[in-house]
Amino acid sequence: MEIIYIKSSASHDLASFVSQSEVKIVNQYDKYSLKQVSGVIIGMSLDLYELQKRKHEFE
Repeated sequence: MEIIYIKSSASHDLASFVSQSEVKIVNQYDKYSLKQVSGVIIGMSLDLYELQKRKHEFE
């Protein structure tokens, strides 16, 4: 299992955190799967309409 960080283009880079753990960084508009994810980090500047489209994946 891995942790996924969903970032917007305005989000800060978590390079120092990523090097110390198993975090996969994805852009909010990229295609990604949450099936094998044990945790999700969400940036504050995300497009909420885009997250709303995928809400069933977070349930």
